[in-house]
Amino acid sequence: MPVPCHALLIGDNASGRMLAQEASEQLRPECTLTTTAEGKKALQLLRNESLLPDVVLLDINMPAMSGFELL
Repeated sequence: MPVPCHALLIGDNASGRMLAQEASEQLRPECTLTTTAEGKKALQLLRNESLLPDVVLLDINMPAMSGFELL
């Protein structure tokens, strides 16, 4: 039986986020994928302890806050 999971994708490329969402829905429908385009929004999501993801996928080259700064 599939195990539910939660992933957080942080990246400024809208088409990349959409592609990842579609792939996630097809390959692992029991998993939730939360996406955001900004590092500051990602920090807000990560500070909410009830929504901590099992995995974080992070774009390193983002304009306002780089992935390195977020990490």
